[in-house]
Amino acid sequence: MFSARTDSAPLTSPSAAGEPHTAKVLYHGSLHKIDGPLRPGQPHDRARTPDNMRYGVYASHKRNVAIAVALCKASKGIAAVNLLNRNERRPPGELWYGRLPDDGTIYLYSLDSDSFEYRHSQWVSINPVTPVRCEVLRIRDHLHLVRKLPLHESIVKLSGYHVTRLYNRARALLRRVRRT
Repeated sequence: MFSARTDSAPLTSPSAAGEPHTAKVLYHGSLHKIDGPLRPGQPHDRARTPDNMRYGVYASHKRNVAIAVALCKASKGIAAVNLLNRNERRPPGELWYGRLPDDGTIYLYSLDSDSFEYRHSQWVSINPVTPVRCEVLRIRDHLHLVRKLPLHESIVKLSGYHVTRLYNRARALLRRVRRT
């Protein structure tokens, strides 16, 4: 699993150009105002991809990606966020089915990166993380970060989601059978 960082070396992750970059501040988007530290928890990945199911506090070095995560959590339907978002012209969030609320607020937490590790395009900390800053954002000001997919794209994404979920369940079942 993950271990807490004890050194002060900068964190690195691959950038779109393939060169490492350092992230001193990470962002976490949420629907809820949290007083005190953010506590590690079990993430919700509809496809149940093993790399996305690790217990911890999740964050992004991209502010817009963290905001899109909060917006997708606020959606009334099925939505996803492209964590890598290498195409900066395309919004990081995708609404596959449903709608986004027109009003309301989300919270963007700025976090110190010391206790985070970069794994599989995500920053994860297994320890509670105290936010450095909390911003209250209006949903309507950030709707451009999530695009509503056309029907034909939604059908392809949803069918792929079910195939991925079935594949992951089959892999888990095979692992259980091999152990016995």
